[in-house]
Amino acid sequence: KKRDTKTLSLNLATRLSQKNTDQEVSQGLSETYKSLAEKSFPFSEVNLQIVKDQTLKSLQARGETPEPSGEKGTARSFEKPKELDIRLHESVRIMLDWIDLLGEGQISQKTTPPL
Repeated sequence: KKRDTKTLSLNLATRLSQKNTDQEVSQGLSETYKSLAEKSFPFSEVNLQIVKDQTLKSLQARGETPEPSGEKGTARSFEKPKELDIRLHESVRIMLDWIDLLGEGQISQKTTPPL
């Protein structure tokens, strides 16, 4: 691996060759990453109520008036991202697995006796 390399050639031609090889590898990885974009999950921006409340408080503290938002009554639109967000993709997959496990009842669940 490159990060394990402890020596560096003093020969300029060798160093330029290595640099070109590294750039080709990086470009190949970038193309592979871009090709995965079609597998991205659609997403929609969501503001939690607590964020809205804090924003309103902040605006009021500064003496500003909040802008009316047209969020009420509008359907959320989902769109596919242009690039794959690998962290988001894996988080969604983990959550889906977790929801499936909850639905199957394979997780230990503590029941409380009625009062």
